[in-house]
Amino acid sequence: MYLKKLLQNLLGLARLRTSLLIVFIYILGIVSIAADYGSAPKLDFQGVLKLILGVFVMMTCYLNAAALNDLADLDIDRVNIKNDSERPLLAGKISKKSTIAIISFSA
Repeated sequence: MYLKKLLQNLLGLARLRTSLLIVFIYILGIVSIAADYGSAPKLDFQGVLKLILGVFVMMTCYLNAAALNDLADLDIDRVNIKNDSERPLLAGKISKKSTIAIISFSA
Protein backbone atom coordinates (compact mmCIF):
# COMPACT_ATOMS: atom_id res chain seq x y z
CA MET A 1 0.00 0.00 0.00
CA TYR A 2 2.76 2.46 0.97
CA LEU A 3 4.83 1.53 -2.09
CA LYS A 4 1.85 2.06 -4.39
CA LYS A 5 1.23 5.53 -2.92
CA LEU A 6 4.93 6.38 -3.19
CA LEU A 7 5.03 5.36 -6.86
CA GLN A 8 1.89 7.37 -7.60
CA ASN A 9 3.43 10.44 -5.98
CA LEU A 10 6.72 9.99 -7.81
CA LEU A 11 4.89 9.67 -11.12
CA GLY A 12 2.81 12.71 -10.22
CA LEU A 13 5.91 14.76 -9.48
CA ALA A 14 7.61 13.52 -12.64
CA ARG A 15 4.61 14.18 -14.91
CA LEU A 16 4.09 10.83 -16.63
CA ARG A 17 3.63 12.26 -20.14
CA THR A 18 6.85 14.24 -19.93
CA SER A 19 8.70 11.25 -18.48
CA LEU A 20 7.59 9.01 -21.34
CA LEU A 21 8.67 11.67 -23.82
CA ILE A 22 12.13 11.85 -22.22
CA VAL A 23 12.50 8.05 -22.39
CA PHE A 24 11.39 8.05 -26.04
CA ILE A 25 13.88 10.79 -26.95
CA TYR A 26 16.66 8.97 -25.09
CA ILE A 27 16.02 5.73 -26.97
CA LEU A 28 15.69 7.61 -30.25
CA GLY A 29 19.04 9.27 -29.57
CA ILE A 30 20.71 5.89 -28.91
CA VAL A 31 19.32 4.51 -32.18
CA SER A 32 20.39 7.61 -34.17
CA ILE A 33 23.92 7.54 -32.79
CA ALA A 34 24.17 3.85 -33.61
CA ALA A 35 22.88 4.53 -37.14
CA ASP A 36 25.52 7.23 -37.64
CA TYR A 37 28.20 4.70 -36.79
CA GLY A 38 26.64 2.14 -39.13
CA SER A 39 25.74 -0.44 -36.54
CA ALA A 40 22.59 -1.38 -34.72
CA PRO A 41 22.57 -1.04 -30.93
CA LYS A 42 23.50 -4.29 -29.23
CA LEU A 43 20.60 -5.72 -27.30
CA ASP A 44 22.54 -8.30 -25.37
CA PHE A 45 22.41 -8.29 -21.57
CA GLN A 46 25.06 -5.61 -21.21
CA GLY A 47 23.42 -3.38 -23.84
CA VAL A 48 20.01 -3.65 -22.19
CA LEU A 49 21.57 -2.97 -18.79
CA LYS A 50 23.23 0.18 -20.15
CA LEU A 51 19.93 1.29 -21.66
CA ILE A 52 18.07 0.75 -18.37
CA LEU A 53 20.80 2.54 -16.42
CA GLY A 54 20.71 5.47 -18.85
CA VAL A 55 16.93 5.76 -18.57
CA PHE A 56 17.17 5.55 -14.76
CA VAL A 57 19.78 8.32 -14.61
CA MET A 58 17.79 10.58 -16.94
CA MET A 59 14.57 9.99 -15.01
CA THR A 60 16.13 10.70 -11.61
CA CYS A 61 17.63 13.93 -12.98
CA TYR A 62 14.24 14.93 -14.38
CA LEU A 63 12.44 13.93 -11.16
CA ASN A 64 14.88 16.06 -9.18
CA ALA A 65 14.29 19.09 -11.42
CA ALA A 66 10.49 18.67 -11.46
CA ALA A 67 10.22 18.18 -7.69
CA LEU A 68 12.53 21.13 -7.01
CA ASN A 69 10.47 23.28 -9.38
CA ASP A 70 7.21 22.22 -7.71
CA LEU A 71 8.64 23.06 -4.29
CA ALA A 72 10.05 26.42 -5.41
CA ASP A 73 6.83 27.43 -7.20
CA LEU A 74 4.37 26.12 -4.60
CA ASP A 75 3.12 29.53 -3.46
CA ILE A 76 2.89 30.82 -7.04
CA ASP A 77 1.07 27.66 -8.18
CA ARG A 78 -1.46 27.99 -5.35
CA VAL A 79 -2.49 31.31 -6.86
CA ASN A 80 -2.17 30.52 -10.58
CA ILE A 81 -3.17 26.86 -10.80
CA LYS A 82 -5.16 26.26 -7.58
CA ASN A 83 -6.87 22.89 -8.22
CA ASP A 84 -4.46 20.80 -10.27
CA SER A 85 -4.87 17.22 -9.08
CA GLU A 86 -1.91 16.11 -11.26
CA ARG A 87 0.50 17.94 -8.96
CA PRO A 88 0.68 15.95 -5.73
CA LEU A 89 2.44 18.68 -3.73
CA LEU A 90 -0.11 21.30 -4.74
CA ALA A 91 -3.03 18.92 -4.13
CA GLY A 92 -1.71 18.02 -0.67
CA LYS A 93 -1.11 14.35 -1.56
CA ILE A 94 2.55 14.64 -0.65
CA SER A 95 4.19 16.77 2.03
CA LYS A 96 6.98 19.30 1.63
CA LYS A 97 9.14 17.02 3.77
CA SER A 98 8.59 14.08 1.41
CA THR A 99 9.31 16.29 -1.59
CA ILE A 100 12.59 17.42 -0.03
CA ALA A 101 13.46 13.75 0.64
CA ILE A 102 12.74 12.90 -3.01
CA ILE A 103 14.90 15.82 -4.16
CA SER A 104 17.73 14.66 -1.89
CA PHE A 105 17.48 11.05 -3.07
CA SER A 106 17.33 11.90 -6.75
CA ALA A 107 20.21 14.40 -6.69
